[in-house]
Amino acid sequence: QMLGENMGGFQTEINKARTDLESSSLDTSSTAEAVQFVTYVQQLKRNMRQWQEHVEAFTSGQRILERQRYQFPNNWIYTDQVEGEWDAFCAILKKKDSHIQQQVSQLQERIMSEDKSLAGRTQDLVNEWNINKPIQG
Repeated sequence: QMLGENMGGFQTEINKARTDLESSSLDTSSTAEAVQFVTYVQQLKRNMRQWQEHVEAFTSGQRILERQRYQFPNNWIYTDQVEGEWDAFCAILKKKDSHIQQQVSQLQERIMSEDKSLAGRTQDLVNEWNINKPIQG
């Protein structure tokens, strides 16, 4: 029962991550959103090893239960379903990561451009303040 609950929770988590990946893109007008997307993909990649271990543990656990002739409940989520969701997630993550790798230099240019623009505006404000700051109380 505990294995089934863990598999269900894991499948939900992977499904949400896959759905989020499918709906997100690096091709956005906002540099902040693009950076947020890259950060999210990196976080998912860090979780991959642990999640792969979960998939293997679920498969192993279900095999043990099958050998023991365990009667699975009607709402049991079989490891085939979890592995299918896992494979779909891995494929999408690989595709998005590949796209990120192709776009890294363009993203870096966008960040540098915005940084220069922001530095220029900051300097303009400082100069304006120095000229127009109130001198008398």
